[in-house]
Amino acid sequence: MKSQQTVTIEEVLNCSDLQDFVKFWAKQKIGKLQKGSVRGFIKDTKQIRDLQVLDKDEENKIEKILQIRHLYAHRNGIVDEKFLQFFTGEFVIGSEHQMDIKKVFEKLDYLTDVVNRMDIRAMDKYTLSNAN
Repeated sequence: MKSQQTVTIEEVLNCSDLQDFVKFWAKQKIGKLQKGSVRGFIKDTKQIRDLQVLDKDEENKIEKILQIRHLYAHRNGIVDEKFLQFFTGEFVIGSEHQMDIKKVFEKLDYLTDVVNRMDIRAMDKYTLSNAN
């Protein structure tokens, strides 16, 4: 959570203690990811950015996976204009996005691999022990 980002005095004073502030700030960061983009989240999160695990192609791939997730979670799988910004020419507005289960598992496997690579890189960089 260490960062050079600034916060307002009001944000700090609205929290009962340091732990409460850490929880508040973590929710802010996660909220940005939910509303924003992978690239923006990585740019704003020095600890992840400094691991240098993801290249631009991987960031784009993860961005597309999250956009599919958003489409199902917020639009019941119905393609809208925002979704088409990430999948230009691949779908029609108002159509139902469909993905077979094998593709879903491929995407989940890919995300698992990314998380594992980040974990390994963080353990190396910060000389952390493996919890296994």
